Amino acid sequence: MYRKVEKILPTLQKYIKKTPLEKNNLLSEKFNANIYLKREDQQYTRSFKLRGSLNKILKNANSNNLVTASAGNHAQGVAHACRILEKKGTIFLPTTTPLQKINRIKYFGRDNITIKIIGSNFNESLDKSLEYSNHNDNIFIHPYDDLDVIEGQATIAYEILNKIEPDYILCSVGGGGLSAGISSLCSNIKHKCKVVGVEPYGAASLTKSLQYKKRIKLDKIDTFVDGASVSQIGETNYNILKNLIY
Repeated sequence: MYRKVEKILPTLQKYIKKTPLEKNNLLSEKFNANIYLKREDQQYTRSFKLRGSLNKILKNANSNNLVTASAGNHAQGVAHACRILEKKGTIFLPTTTPLQKINRIKYFGRDNITIKIIGSNFNESLDKSLEYSNHNDNIFIHPYDDLDVIEGQATIAYEILNKIEPDYILCSVGGGGLSAGISSLCSNIKHKCKVVGVEPYGAASLTKSLQYKKRIKLDKIDTFVDGASVSQIGETNYNILKNLIY
């Protein structure tokens, strides 16, 4: 993974911010450790999701019509990418998507995107978007269960490791794109760094899957943490994480 990221980074860096890695003095003093925050909230779309979606789109540069589903952050990344790369995108959102995020998606995508609000949760919206993409022979930009997307998210770890040698990296887990990317890259380096996944208590699909040693789909999830409210960890992601995540 490390060499793959080195290869894609020069192209990707034309369209993303190399976000700062800042030491947080308050947390460092509280826990008697050196704690740094990777400030992806300063990314163009205020989320790391832009990295993965851009990598997937750039690897399919000849495709103009794109489709995706998202609870918000990934959709903003795809919308932004559609506008700056002059492509057309259809974005499926569940009805639970906050109005603030819908407005941000429209802002980033402008006339380059069409929004379809379908499904009471992310998984229902995802199913509809896959049907639409297959029927119209469009390129599907999966929010997490895709090696190109995982590879794009791994650029975060590359930037971190070129600044410091951490003992632990803590990262959020929804569908698993970020954690799979960071875990894969960290497994390729000599410095021992453990990657710890952090899930919402009410949507802990990876925790349950690791417990039963197979992918588990949760019957009910709490959507309070809307960006990580996924009822089942991605298949590609689980196959990576089951051997690497803590």
